[in-house]
Amino acid sequence: MRMMLGLVLLGLLLLGSSFYFGIKYFDGKVEEKPYEEASLYDMKREIVEKNHLSLEILNIEKLDNKYKICFTINGNIERPFPIEGVEILRPAGKDVIRPDIRVREKICSVNVPLSQGYYILKVFLRMKEIVSLEKTISIK
Repeated sequence: MRMMLGLVLLGLLLLGSSFYFGIKYFDGKVEEKPYEEASLYDMKREIVEKNHLSLEILNIEKLDNKYKICFTINGNIERPFPIEGVEILRPAGKDVIRPDIRVREKICSVNVPLSQGYYILKVFLRMKEIVSLEKTISIK
């Protein structure tokens, strides 16, 4: 009997802690149309995989108070690159930087003011749909 009571109390404790943390940390972010969003994601992922697209960071260079990030896009892609835009996001905050991009031959570059930390470089390409490639960068 004591063992059964202990198991019930343990179960209630686990259930209560699940509710507590679920309410405390759930940010309310839910897709309105999950099927459509998943289908679109799968289609974009298929485009990336079919064309063997990847983003490669070539160089990160400090210039005065900015950083020059040079990158290229590998895979079966037409030249000049069909770049729609570039974003640099900071996972630790909500900062999004949308810098101007320069393309010379196969090398793309952006000049951005960054502080020390981790960032995500996101490049949007116009293929059949607009697809994005991401790479994590670290500024030391």
